[in-house]
Amino acid sequence: MSKYYTKFILSYNSTIFRFIEEIYSTYIGNIKEQNIYKNILNEIEKIKQRKRSLTPTDPNIIAKLISSFDDISRDVNRTFHNDRYKSGSLRDELTRVLEAISYMKKEIGYCQGMNFIAGALICLCNCEEKGFWILLILLNKYELNNLFIKVGRYNANTQSNPY
Repeated sequence: MSKYYTKFILSYNSTIFRFIEEIYSTYIGNIKEQNIYKNILNEIEKIKQRKRSLTPTDPNIIAKLISSFDDISRDVNRTFHNDRYKSGSLRDELTRVLEAISYMKKEIGYCQGMNFIAGALICLCNCEEKGFWILLILLNKYELNNLFIKVGRYNANTQSNPY
């Protein structure tokens, strides 16, 4: 690897780390102390338990969340095939972060591609909860959610182009 390339990668990584730390310190503050993430995960567990007794009269949002959780469980197994993610705990962390994002961003739910962003943030932050908060801030404050808006199927015979 050339010296120029190595220098570029190192400077790029330090810029990313500074950006992540700036976001975290600016927007998160003392949220960690309030156990919000833990409470979100508890709510998700209640929804998963309700899956067994889901009826047609349940709100549509519950069915949408459960569908998102199923999509997440399929996609997590396809994310990052290196040794670090082969361990169950890191896949579990990624699953929890994605489920929490799906829960918090119900209008988007879970979309393919979120798994790679969330996984990279968990690796960069070396912390599941911090990765969750950074991703949520990126979706809300930096409008990353525009990448994941579900648009439905485009029909060439109609004049309404969703793009």
